[in-house]
Amino acid sequence: MRRKVALAFFVPVLLAGCGRERLTPPDTVRPAAPLGTGAEAFPKDGLFLDRPGNWPFRPGRPPLVASTSNGTATVALWRYLRSEPLPRESAALETAQTSLEQAAKARDGTFELERSTRVKVDGAPGIELRGTETIAGRKRRVRSTHVYAKEAEVVLDAYAAPEDFDRVDKEVFDPIVTSLRIDPPEGTP
Repeated sequence: MRRKVALAFFVPVLLAGCGRERLTPPDTVRPAAPLGTGAEAFPKDGLFLDRPGNWPFRPGRPPLVASTSNGTATVALWRYLRSEPLPRESAALETAQTSLEQAAKARDGTFELERSTRVKVDGAPGIELRGTETIAGRKRRVRSTHVYAKEAEVVLDAYAAPEDFDRVDKEVFDPIVTSLRIDPPEGTP
């Protein structure tokens, strides 16, 4: 009798799930569209930026300040202390730009430079490289922004799968670079 009661209870429960439409699982590969904004502050390194609310940064080990990943996209913020004079004038920036281009090609034989430009971030001079390279065995489009300020070279590396890059660059990478503020590190006179 107990067996019949149990079957009478469980069979309808099992059948209730049949015929239901299939649910599409969330896409965990494509980078998510930004939701709101959040402020990130790294006073120990003198770095501050705004990021999408659903792209929180995790602290890193120096020289990596912090990073965030979402789907195929990653943003990494680095701060390299420099004892030599930082490039500020045209000739020094041209030398730094050539050196960065050569270093990118030497580090990854698959690197293809799309363009290399001089930029200003928070009023400081910088160089931005854009291209395609192989990261962890996968093709990625990259945007690497190098800013020379406050005795350091601050680097914001951003990359994503080629099919996602243009959208993520516009929605996430560009706003992060534009919002970057560089101060002296905490405790510096």
